[in-house]
Amino acid sequence: MSRAVHIQGWAVIDREGLKTAGKTTAWGPDRGPGSVERAQVLDKPYPSFGKLVMADRLAFSAACLLFSGTAAPPGDRTGICMAAPFGSLSADLRYMEATARGVPSPGLFSATLPSSPATEIAICFKLKGPNRVFTQAGSSAVAALDAACRLIETAKADHVLFLYLDAVEGRDAGAPFLPPASARSPCACALLLSAAPQPGPDGLTLSADLRFTDGDFPAGRDEEYLYRLIRMIGERTAGAIEVSCGGFQGRVTVGRFDGTAR
Repeated sequence: MSRAVHIQGWAVIDREGLKTAGKTTAWGPDRGPGSVERAQVLDKPYPSFGKLVMADRLAFSAACLLFSGTAAPPGDRTGICMAAPFGSLSADLRYMEATARGVPSPGLFSATLPSSPATEIAICFKLKGPNRVFTQAGSSAVAALDAACRLIETAKADHVLFLYLDAVEGRDAGAPFLPPASARSPCACALLLSAAPQPGPDGLTLSADLRFTDGDFPAGRDEEYLYRLIRMIGERTAGAIEVSCGGFQGRVTVGRFDGTAR
């Protein structure tokens, strides 16, 4: 069993709206996660926001939304573990199309790296800890969550920003190499995990007791586990989620921190 880490905050941007602890802002008419605006998540100008491709903008917005409701962690000891099951697929396709027209864009080329959103976030918030990016469809969220806990448990970071990003553009949802589940609306989830508890008596902890096996996994389960976890955290409900996907087996547990030593 892994030692519990502490949950400092969370944020979700999905088809229902922008969500943080105690607050949900629904989208207006003809709006959605793919059209999130800087003013909705960040209260200061950020000139490059409008230049970000959808995937980078969505992940960056989730981090901004999370940090707007929490005390910003010390950047030197804050890492990032990001799960992007379909990588930078849409940016890759747009770059290929631009190249075929004979006008490849240097700016678009940088967005073809799956780590591009993590880089943008690290620069903006001055996060200098270790970064990990996982792109395997079906298990990237579980792998990233496991890595985030291990970075804290092994004292490689005091805080870790965990991110989940599914940002395949609608026009690419029918690509033959994507599973049917990728046709859903884009979404981004963020958790801030730490070695120390948050101020106050009613904190939550998270532990990932996982092992890697050679087992197969059903498509789409990875996101199911993540949304169950976020729902438990949002409702402040303790409990365990049994995990079996992408070769990972075990459980992820949410508990209450009562202020006693662990």
